[in-house]
Amino acid sequence: MTEQQDSTHTNILLIRNGLDIPDRETVRTGSRERLLSATLDALTAHVAVLDETGMILTVNKAWRDFAAAADAKPEAVSEGVDYLGVCDSATGDDAPLARAFGAAVRDVIHGRSDYFEVQYPCHDDREKRWFVGRVTPLPGYSPPRKVVTSHLNITDRVVMEKERDRLEEQLRNAQKLEAVGTLAGGIAHDFNNILSAVIGYTDLLLEEADAYPAIRDDLEEIARAGMRARDLVAQLLSFSRQARTETGPVQIYLLVKEALKMLRSALPSNIEIVQEIQSFAEITADPGQIHQLLMNLCTNAYQAMREDGGVLTVRLEDVEVDASHTLAFPDPAPGPYQRLTVSDTGVGMDEATRRRIFDPYFTTREKGEGSGLGLSVVHGIVRTYGGGITVDSRPGKGSTFTILLPAIKARETAVDPVAETVPFPVNERILFVDDEPQMLRMARQMLQKTGYRIDTLDSSLKALEQFKADPDGYDIVISDMTMPGLTGDRLAVEILKIRPDLPMILCTGFSERIDEDRAAAIGVRKLVMKPFVRAELVRAVQDALAGSKGTDGPVSGASTRSAGEP
Repeated sequence: MTEQQDSTHTNILLIRNGLDIPDRETVRTGSRERLLSATLDALTAHVAVLDETGMILTVNKAWRDFAAAADAKPEAVSEGVDYLGVCDSATGDDAPLARAFGAAVRDVIHGRSDYFEVQYPCHDDREKRWFVGRVTPLPGYSPPRKVVTSHLNITDRVVMEKERDRLEEQLRNAQKLEAVGTLAGGIAHDFNNILSAVIGYTDLLLEEADAYPAIRDDLEEIARAGMRARDLVAQLLSFSRQARTETGPVQIYLLVKEALKMLRSALPSNIEIVQEIQSFAEITADPGQIHQLLMNLCTNAYQAMREDGGVLTVRLEDVEVDASHTLAFPDPAPGPYQRLTVSDTGVGMDEATRRRIFDPYFTTREKGEGSGLGLSVVHGIVRTYGGGITVDSRPGKGSTFTILLPAIKARETAVDPVAETVPFPVNERILFVDDEPQMLRMARQMLQKTGYRIDTLDSSLKALEQFKADPDGYDIVISDMTMPGLTGDRLAVEILKIRPDLPMILCTGFSERIDEDRAAAIGVRKLVMKPFVRAELVRAVQDALAGSKGTDGPVSGASTRSAGEP
């Protein structure tokens, strides 16, 4: 039997047994279809191929799995279904997007467009997802033509992009804060020189104003305003990480009274302010930071009530923290605390907002109305002093912020350095150096009034020459830090080379070149922060003459003045 006869015989046998062998072209076509199907199933995108009428020819595994997970009806997603009809009949929130996608499919089918892409959310109760939908024509067809639609889950990419945008926004905000800090440092010295004149001359007038009660009241208001301005500069420098905070005993009730007094003149008449002070204890803190805390909380309350008005209530009371408080306040240890409560009757907030209220840069205000830092700063201040903070709020029911701060035993008396009696010294001679004429005149009055002999010079170079001419002619030298030609620290180094035992004081409104440790390292006895009053300057002189090395830190009003006093 020949080879051809053998093949024919075999085919006949197979046909007789009900089998058929496809020809080679059929085999190749089937292989291509299986390869195409396997390729589509390997894609992570949800893919459907549509014919010229918009009917689904085939879908891949990802499409089928997604439809099954979404509990979609089989007839809505399977082969043979009118996909355009499904898009046109969509209802609910997704209807506009579905109709727009269907219109794009028609445009690609009929050649009016060769590509369409849209990014859209697809959220449900379980998770938030984002997809990108695309429509492209199958190659080799003329309109009307078959098309491929795909929907790719890009949730991870969107989340990463949002995180990148958030980090970039934080970087921009950090750069803004850095710029603010640079600006603050640049103006702080000059601004504090101006404040030195305002506060210093007011202090001198107050000492002579006992016989004029009306004038004294006005001078005290000027003094308080000057001190608030000084605190604002200190807060700005502290927030920009360019100044150290100075802690001491603080009576919060005085700061509450002062803050609310300021707010009464600033807030609209449709906001009522209620003050309930039941505690007169003290805490250890920086008064500027506590004032900032109060103003931030009250400003936040005002923002919540500015549309319809309402009641702002500030309450201060003593409380003993025990184990029962640890659920609401997990941080504070048991002991005596002051409880500060700031509440409003404003719009309130939902739970999602409440959970994020202390996040840096988080804000519900319109762009340009707030940085989102106010409550984050409050939270940081409270944590710094070992306290705790909670917020209770519901939409339409207002908000209540409750703060616990560790209390200390109240002092019996509070020393007012402005009114403090300064003992008169013997007859020491002082060389005072500053390039600001008003500072020289003020220092002369302050120190002469105390009994010192004083020479003043507006040039550090001239001061060095004069000192070299008579090194033993002075008992102490006081110099401003920022001086043209020769800075105060360099002047101190040159003078101490000549007389290492000479008491030396540096004054500064702000300088990146000097701080307490650097001053002590070059032999400076005291670092006095501007602006200052007479008692602060005289105390620094007395300490320096007595051999004090400034172990208690730089002399400034924040460390010597009772909170709330001028």
